[in-house]
Amino acid sequence: PDQIIQRERLGLCSGTFEQFQRDVRLLLDNDALRGEIGQRAKQFAEARFSLEANMRQLEAFFIRVCQRT
Repeated sequence: PDQIIQRERLGLCSGTFEQFQRDVRLLLDNDALRGEIGQRAKQFAEARFSLEANMRQLEAFFIRVCQRT
């Protein structure tokens, strides 16, 4: 809904079943593209959902809460 897959180039959004079939074939036939998408998706997930990323967000939250008191 927020276009994150397209914006971050994390994969293909087919839209129709026919386009989905073409996209699957493209990925099956193109090792380099599949690898690039996979690497970007891994980096995206690690940057936003890793323990370290979550701890930074939690730390920032507690700092903001403590500054209000």
